[in-house]
Amino acid sequence: MKQVFRAVLALAAFLVLGSSLSANAEELLVTSHGNNRVLRFEWPSGRFIDVFASGGGDIGSQGIAFGPDGNLYVGGEYSHNVVRYDGQTGEFIDVFVRPRSGGLDTPGGVTFGPDGNLYVSSHYTAAVLRYDGNSGAFIDAFATTHLSGPTGLIFGPDGNLYVSCWNCQTVVRFNGDTGEWINDFALLEKYSYPHALAFGPDGNLYVNSYAHNQVLRYHGCSGEPMGVFASHPALNGATGLAFAPDGNLYVASRYLNLILQFDGQTGEFIDATGGGGLNDPHYLTFTR
Repeated sequence: MKQVFRAVLALAAFLVLGSSLSANAEELLVTSHGNNRVLRFEWPSGRFIDVFASGGGDIGSQGIAFGPDGNLYVGGEYSHNVVRYDGQTGEFIDVFVRPRSGGLDTPGGVTFGPDGNLYVSSHYTAAVLRYDGNSGAFIDAFATTHLSGPTGLIFGPDGNLYVSCWNCQTVVRFNGDTGEWINDFALLEKYSYPHALAFGPDGNLYVNSYAHNQVLRYHGCSGEPMGVFASHPALNGATGLAFAPDGNLYVASRYLNLILQFDGQTGEFIDATGGGGLNDPHYLTFTR
């Protein structure tokens, strides 16, 4: 309880001490699932800036990614679509992927591939769907095997696609060109429920164990487990994670409405931030 109290105190300090913004400040964007928004925080201070994006038919904000055009794409869990916002202003542009296009049902993670197209995990159709990166038109069901409840997804340093499988307790690897199943790359403990995932500066794979409130690390080439990298009492319902430009790791605590920062080399807890109406945070990304 003392650690939780310290985390809350740290949060309060950030909200009170934040002052003027640096003109060159990096920014952290977080999907606020509970109120259909994308919130913006100054990095590295953690100070809340504003509601960066909202509206346009996005309901249940989930996965978030910048596209090759510099704009921001957000998946709507309950609207079954992907909405596009101006990457500089946050203004709504359009519904990029129409509701249920290609069978999209409860999108989770979104990412752009090396081919410039948009890849979206479709939770209840157990597939990764691919959409034209320019028009948003459905192309195909890119990956469909060995998946049950896909959530996070990312293209790895090897060019292949890695997908966290909520119901399978695995991270599945697919050929980045063909979508063919390669292997179950990483195996988690039963009832871990992997959520978001990211490759770290060290080349290893980091996966949120939603149920165990941990960030797990796996060897980036072999998938061998390397143990628990980060955990904290204030990490309650581990959802999104992202590495900051300085190499530190940021992780969303769904049920405490916080973003926790951990040392990117040691996994030690550094601080926490939140506020601004952050409600049920899910996925994170940094501006670029």
